[in-house]
Amino acid sequence: MEFRPDVPERLRGTKRLQTFYAGYFGLCEALDHEAGRVLAALKNLGLEKNTILLFTSDHGDMLGSHGLFFKNDPHEESLHVPLIVRAPGIVPAGLKVEDLVSTIDIGPTLLGLCGLAPLPRAEGLDLASLLKGGKGPEREFVYAEGRMAVGGGRRRKGGRTWRALVTKEHKLVLGPKGKVEGLYDLGRDPYEGKNLAGEKGSRALEKDLLAKARAYAEKTADSFPGPPAKVARKMYTKKAL
Repeated sequence: MEFRPDVPERLRGTKRLQTFYAGYFGLCEALDHEAGRVLAALKNLGLEKNTILLFTSDHGDMLGSHGLFFKNDPHEESLHVPLIVRAPGIVPAGLKVEDLVSTIDIGPTLLGLCGLAPLPRAEGLDLASLLKGGKGPEREFVYAEGRMAVGGGRRRKGGRTWRALVTKEHKLVLGPKGKVEGLYDLGRDPYEGKNLAGEKGSRALEKDLLAKARAYAEKTADSFPGPPAKVARKMYTKKAL
């Protein structure tokens, strides 16, 4: 079995890792089977050519990369998720879009593909023009959240609140207290083998990305790493009312 380069040698060949991989690929096979059932049903109903299908996930899985397992980690294996769109007559078959996309773009983009007006308060971008093979708005970065309770502490063993700012070339990771814990050059180091945070040659980049992360957090009222989760929920409830 071929593993990702960032899986430590001590884990390769272990029964634990093999079991995780077997389960993971088994789930992928099951999802593929169910997606086939959906496509078959649409065809039988005569809806195959006028239905948009979108497949994505809320997280990935570390599967031993960096010696870690499961989800909720700011590394690419957990953070980077699939996004596949099928829209006959709208999205060209085989089109591959390399631009940055955030899950908050899904709603506005689906509305755009349907020719509907955008939601007035949506934070995401309408990327329908990109899916049609043309040009469209380019996302400067993706602001990602892990364990979204704002308290920052551990709700269970291994649980840590974090934020990440991801551009086409770099990633900045903020720990539970809002301080920089990671800085990676994804262009040159896609497996995040070297943490550049705090290095002299990376200070300007780190400062720039940190400023963007803080500005976006303020713009979107992200209270991380603010008051405990219970207080934050009360604040949110009052604002919503």
